[in-house]
Amino acid sequence: MNWNTCMSFYFLAFLFLRKLNCENLEMLEIAFACCVFLVYSSNCIDGCD
Repeated sequence: MNWNTCMSFYFLAFLFLRKLNCENLEMLEIAFACCVFLVYSSNCIDGCD
């Protein structure tokens, strides 16, 4: 997983929640935090494809 994948997932999740008119962004924040954790834990921070 890399930052591009992370941000793509984050953006798609955001659009999905917006489509559902969901005002609860807590799940989105949790998903983003998990994604960041995965990026760091895989030692893949900069320029990883």
